[in-house]
Amino acid sequence: WVKYCRQIQRRGVTIYAFANNHYAGHGPGTVALFKQLYGIAESDRAPIPSQQSDLFAERKEGSVE
Repeated sequence: WVKYCRQIQRRGVTIYAFANNHYAGHGPGTVALFKQLYGIAESDRAPIPSQQSDLFAERKEGSVE
């Protein structure tokens, strides 16, 4: 997959990847392995939100989510 994704990326196409809970025993392990093989550093990852939003929580007036 790394080789294939690199070929696609060279064309200027944005790649969105999804991991199954298969190869490393769980999704995060699969993603970590792919990132290692692809050469993505930890500092290159997207920022993690400080708090996960709740789909069913009431929004407070004036709040931005």
